[in-house]
Amino acid sequence: MALTGVIAVAADKIHGHEVPADCVAAYKAAFEPEQIRTDKFVALAASVQSPADAKDRISKAAEALKAYQDVLKKVDANLADPIPEDDKTALKKAQAGTADVADALAQITTLDDAQVKKALADFTAARRAEMAATSDVVKKCPANVDLES
Repeated sequence: MALTGVIAVAADKIHGHEVPADCVAAYKAAFEPEQIRTDKFVALAASVQSPADAKDRISKAAEALKAYQDVLKKVDANLADPIPEDDKTALKKAQAGTADVADALAQITTLDDAQVKKALADFTAARRAEMAATSDVVKKCPANVDLES
């Protein structure tokens, strides 16, 4: 007996939401590029020595981004399980803490320092890789499922 019109799709879960297996694979594959992006941002922040206000601002932004990444790691450690309410709250708080990252980054992009320019190029490459991985997640995961809730 032949089944017509039925396509078997392997499914798995991300944070309690049933999703296709290729969504889970894409989501997991995005972990490393995201971590590398964070590491490159932290290195970029460390390369800024002056002016003092830019150094302070980018350092705080790097701390916030690293804190957010740490919460994500904790939440994603049990990928199939729903996110506990305490972790959802911590994730939202950490994400809100990153609000100044883009503006802090914009402030240092005009600095005329070879070390900063090199670190900025490294960060930019890492960000592009992260965006490509995120694009793959968007393509492979259902649009109607919030993977961070």
